[in-house]
Amino acid sequence: VTGVQTCALPICIYGHPAGIEHSGIHAVAMVPCLLIVGAALKITLILAAAEFVIHYHADWLKERIGKQNGWTPTDHPFWIALGVDQLIHHFTYVGIITVLLMA
Repeated sequence: VTGVQTCALPICIYGHPAGIEHSGIHAVAMVPCLLIVGAALKITLILAAAEFVIHYHADWLKERIGKQNGWTPTDHPFWIALGVDQLIHHFTYVGIITVLLMA
């Protein structure tokens, strides 16, 4: 999924395959990136699993709250939720880099 995420994909339903697939793509794509920079396989798999769990729950929570409140892209809170969601994703990557630098 690219662009603005809405409940067009039913990731606001906990455990829905679309949300799992979306987060899984991020986690799987991260594996070669970490291996290329020299991360050990074990730490790579742990970080990929953490990325999956955090990414999934950040997206699910954003979608769930947005749907419960009926927010659409024309609503200011929609964009705040999207911004917080993206901030969580970026902090996850900062955490991943921090772990790699400390390993």
